[in-house]
Amino acid sequence: MNQLYWGPGVRRINTWYHHRFTRQLDLFPDKLSDLQGAVLKVSHFNYGPYSFVRRAEDGTVLLRFGLDVEIAKAVARVLNITLKFTSPNEKTWGEKLENGSWYGVMGQVQRREVDIAFSFFLTLHWSEVPDLTAPYIADVMLTEETYMIVTRAFPCFYSNC
Repeated sequence: MNQLYWGPGVRRINTWYHHRFTRQLDLFPDKLSDLQGAVLKVSHFNYGPYSFVRRAEDGTVLLRFGLDVEIAKAVARVLNITLKFTSPNEKTWGEKLENGSWYGVMGQVQRREVDIAFSFFLTLHWSEVPDLTAPYIADVMLTEETYMIVTRAFPCFYSNC
């Protein structure tokens, strides 16, 4: 036995003998293929063609659709999760305020009101917001003075949930 790693809280779960383990154990069980209907709170707002919210006159949501919404629904089907959509009161991605807090979608993420946020373009100052994933769409924006590539980040998660 390797004494270097032995100590309180350590126990033997298997042994390597003659080119194989002595017991058949699943050391890394699958924990993500079926999340058993867990609720995932999703923030988004009208920003076509990525995300649309159609409402009745009384404000109730009639339909949510768009690229981001369809991606969320596809992930929900695969992982067996329930989506609970919401929109920020400000109907914007958000900016950082002088006091260090955020408003809009990013504020919802910072305050942990939602688990995931869609429908925003990645900008440099959003690098302060936790756990942005790799982009899944890149758009080119042209103005009179500048040429820049803006990437749309995949959903923003917070890690301590």
